[in-house]
Amino acid sequence: MSIFEVSSSLGTLEKRRRSRQATFLTWLLAVAALVAWSQTAQAWWNDEWQLRKKITIDTSASGANITDPIGSVPVLVRLHVGNFRFGQAKEDGGDLRFIAADDKTPLKHHIEKYDSLLGEAFVWVQAPDLPSGAKTDVWLYYGNKKAIPSNDAKGTYDADTLLVYHFAERGTPAQDSSVWANGAQSAGQPADGAIIGSGLRLDGQSALIVPASPSLSLPQDGSLTWSAWVKPAAAQPNASLYSRHDGQNAIVIGFDNGSPFFEVTNAGTVQRTSAGAPVSLNTWHHLAVTASAGVATVYVDGTPYATLNAPLPALNTISAIGGSTAPHASAAPTVAPSAEAPTLPAPTTGNASTSADGAAPSATPDAGGATPPTPPEASPTNPDASGAPPGGGAAPASDGQSDGTAGDAGAAPTPATDATAPTAGTAAPTAGTAAPSADAAAPAAVPEPTPSPTPAPVVAAPVVAAAVGFVGDIDEVNIAKTARTPGFLKAQAIGNGPEQAKLISFSVDEETSSWLSGYFAVILRSVTIDGWVVIGFLVVLAVISWFVMFDKASMLKKQTRANSHFTKAFRAATANLGAHNVRFDEISGHIVAGDEKLMRHSSLFQIYQVGAEEIAQRFSRDPARAHVLGAASIAAIRASLDAVMIRESQKLNRMMVMLTIAISGGPFLGLLGTVVGVMITFAAIAASGDVNVNAIAPGIAAALVATVAGLAVAIPALFGYNYLISRIKDLTNDMQVFVDEFITRMAETYAERPEPRPVSLAAE
Repeated sequence: MSIFEVSSSLGTLEKRRRSRQATFLTWLLAVAALVAWSQTAQAWWNDEWQLRKKITIDTSASGANITDPIGSVPVLVRLHVGNFRFGQAKEDGGDLRFIAADDKTPLKHHIEKYDSLLGEAFVWVQAPDLPSGAKTDVWLYYGNKKAIPSNDAKGTYDADTLLVYHFAERGTPAQDSSVWANGAQSAGQPADGAIIGSGLRLDGQSALIVPASPSLSLPQDGSLTWSAWVKPAAAQPNASLYSRHDGQNAIVIGFDNGSPFFEVTNAGTVQRTSAGAPVSLNTWHHLAVTASAGVATVYVDGTPYATLNAPLPALNTISAIGGSTAPHASAAPTVAPSAEAPTLPAPTTGNASTSADGAAPSATPDAGGATPPTPPEASPTNPDASGAPPGGGAAPASDGQSDGTAGDAGAAPTPATDATAPTAGTAAPTAGTAAPSADAAAPAAVPEPTPSPTPAPVVAAPVVAAAVGFVGDIDEVNIAKTARTPGFLKAQAIGNGPEQAKLISFSVDEETSSWLSGYFAVILRSVTIDGWVVIGFLVVLAVISWFVMFDKASMLKKQTRANSHFTKAFRAATANLGAHNVRFDEISGHIVAGDEKLMRHSSLFQIYQVGAEEIAQRFSRDPARAHVLGAASIAAIRASLDAVMIRESQKLNRMMVMLTIAISGGPFLGLLGTVVGVMITFAAIAASGDVNVNAIAPGIAAALVATVAGLAVAIPALFGYNYLISRIKDLTNDMQVFVDEFITRMAETYAERPEPRPVSLAAE
């Protein structure tokens, strides 16, 4: 084998080495790309916040099932001990931050209530433009004791929101959370345990007055959204929940025997939604009214309830929550004397047409729900005087008007009778003959001119009740100058009420990667001094074992590579070795040519070098002597090779005992620390006399840290030891094989040969 063939073999090995390097780099780049993608997907908005939680707003069929457009809506986030770690946040919730799904955009929010002691909080978040039938994620960050509160109630609501009352105040008027600052004029009675924190209790006597303001001014044919959470306490007839009167214009939202209604008075004409099924009492319901383009819709719990084709009137006055703003609402008790009308038979029978004209207005107030003022004093010379005031005063009493003219004034409200027919129907039981008078006023007056029907003004009893305030609880009043979409109202009804879980769900907490945060920090803070001493020994043992594993792995890798290179070169150089043509000790120059550094790590080369030196020493004693080795010389050379092999094996096994110590001693040291820690924990409990989980759990958990530390030392050392031992065994076997091969070839090449003896032929 020539030196060129040896170089070719070395070149092939170099190509293989480069191929392995390329493969390694490819895998390394793939892992780096995977790590980069993972970091991008799990990006942290701000490293100063230690904890975060994903909040999912689900409007799909699996959640709230909202199919109508929603838009940007303030979402209520209810926090409690089951979904939030109050102990990790600031006491006032000032470190709460809500970030959009991109993990970059902060969302406006404000806290209505935050009680870290009771573990309860209500936070309003301006959610992004919510799509219908899809899921939207929002990140909640907390856990930064240095954070500055960022409550922004004004920014939580859009510019179309004119008024928002949370009723979180006590003893002071309700404050408006919108940008328009439409605070209440009076303070109401707080109601604890409302649908969202505290609410307002309405007793039907004292109404909450909202002052007039330019922002609350309602233009003619304008748009409006009014919503609130209500809890009716009784089935009241024509109870006013929200009212606003301005001359002959008015709007009223209320309950009639448990049925929500919306009433519009436009230029004296009263229109009301038809009565529907009554809602359950003493139960929270989301009530909303939207009006736009001449159509008003009442929603109950996010579902359309009733519709009214009526444009909104122009209003620019105060409004009342839980009562009526009608100017004559206080005159309701004066209706009772109207029952004395039977003492005036002449006006009733003197003019049948007048009676007919007066009967319709008497029914009209009943339909309109107004309170007729006390009739003026009648006389036989003025037979119309007794009928005109009820007709003329009925509509104003309901609509907040003071017009009391007779004749034409009494006929003006007649269209309201048709518009308010449902209400007239409900009022019929109040006066037995009222409905017949409303349906056929003139015929009723002609055949029966007796005074008995004259109590017809009593039919206006619902009108008296119109001044009755709503009795029950109310919470979260919202007024907007635009008509909100059905999807918006349904999101409010579901997201703010008892079915919030359909819309909003919480994931588990995520923490920044730190040994000093989360539950592990609690455990480490509970470790006692003896535990830290044991853990310190284990850390030292772990460092030694890791150093040994790294050093041995590097050494074995180099030796394996060098032995492989030497073996191939040695076999190539001695393939054609004959008995007398090449000296065995001269081929080392061909093997190590250009690879001196590599061969220093080869144990086989060290063995070969000793064998070559032994041969050279024996041949140098008698250069003229033939290159022949006797059996004794071969045995001596083998002994030298065995000695080198043993020394190389000792190098391979050096410091491996440290791994054995780590494997066997680590768990026992950890167990020692655990036992001592448990003993100290129970001794402390016995001394204090306080036996509870909070006193026991931290100590036991801290004691177990020592066992965990011992296993953390032993497990890697066990894996590394088994791997290194297998590699060392392979290298030791390679040395043994090489020694046998070297001795065999040496004996074959340099062994003694017997001299040829002459053989005589007997034929001579």
